[in-house]
Amino acid sequence: MTKDVTTAPAPMRIIVRQGWRLEPQMATHADEMFVVLSDPAIYEFENQPPASLEALRHRYALLESRGSPDGSEQWFNWVLRLDDGRAAGYLQATLYAGARADIAYELASAHWGRGLAARAVQAMIDELATHHGVRHLSAMLKRANHRSLRLLQRLGFVASSPAEHCRRDIVDDERLLERACDAGALCVRECLPDDLADALALWRVSPGVGLSDADEPTALRRFLARNPGFSAVATRGTLLVGTLLCGHDGRRGLIHHLAVVEAEWRRGIARALVERASSALHRAGIGKCHLMVYADNAAALAFWHKVGARRRSELALCSLTPNGDVDRSC
Repeated sequence: MTKDVTTAPAPMRIIVRQGWRLEPQMATHADEMFVVLSDPAIYEFENQPPASLEALRHRYALLESRGSPDGSEQWFNWVLRLDDGRAAGYLQATLYAGARADIAYELASAHWGRGLAARAVQAMIDELATHHGVRHLSAMLKRANHRSLRLLQRLGFVASSPAEHCRRDIVDDERLLERACDAGALCVRECLPDDLADALALWRVSPGVGLSDADEPTALRRFLARNPGFSAVATRGTLLVGTLLCGHDGRRGLIHHLAVVEAEWRRGIARALVERASSALHRAGIGKCHLMVYADNAAALAFWHKVGARRRSELALCSLTPNGDVDRSC
């Protein structure tokens, strides 16, 4: 039976990740958030800054009730705080009957382009699905807001149907995106630093995946930061079931660590991960991608042949370490 999320306001938790945390929003946050929300860049496409500090305090005080007076909605609002103590923005979710939620988010422009928003939104999604029974998410944005569109698409959101746009009274200059997050829903999205622990656990038990010091968490985070938006994970509900690392040097792409949990084999997940990475490389103007497969991994070689990769028998793979040591690693 689907949990009725509107019966009573559920308690909110502090969500902690490396480098930042999400704090349940309180009226006491208004003073520092007034500064954040006074950034004019935030309002390029819609809305406007709070009229006054007092008005923001009043709004935050009302939101502390965590729900509408008639009980039809739950209101979850978080303040995004960096480890250095600065408030960087907010995230919010409005929960309805039927395990549905609308989400929104806003960060000060000083924090754009660093992957922080994507990590924070995904953390909120995981919290809503795991602790509040949410199974379907929606987000509305202005059509001109391509930055927000890219973020949502990176997290696996897709355009809602024309019928749903009509039902929700979405006007011509707006668009509605959605994403399922129930336990059976498959989502292919960007690989984020917070996914790396689960990814490493999968790689360690996956035949044909070779690990080295280049797969230490610090090195992997550096790889994701150098290649934002190219690597991907597949999740079913909140469980990670597939991975693919991808990056490029401006000339050619390179794929690493395509892996799918055994229970999910032959369900099109590996192909979906490859197609997502290929599309990202194509958008970046990269015309070819290379990958390495152990020569005795017949299953992997057959898969790559099936998706169009060509084995290069005329080439030999050589590895060189910058410090001059003999390379014996993967």
